[in-house]
Amino acid sequence: MGLDIIRANALTKIFNLASNVGALVCFVIQGKYIGAGFVLRRGQKLIWLVVLLATTGLLLKHLARYLG
Repeated sequence: MGLDIIRANALTKIFNLASNVGALVCFVIQGKYIGAGFVLRRGQKLIWLVVLLATTGLLLKHLARYLG
């Protein structure tokens, strides 16, 4: 679209924030709290596993960037 990197990155962040706020508004209007319902149904162990996997993934990503 002919944008420089900084402007494109800034616009991407704005659009991402807008879509997240829009999704949150939709969930609140519908009365659905996905995170809380997920924890209540699946339990704390599954949440611990998700956090562990996400943290491990981020660590591997940063290690690969540092070493590569």
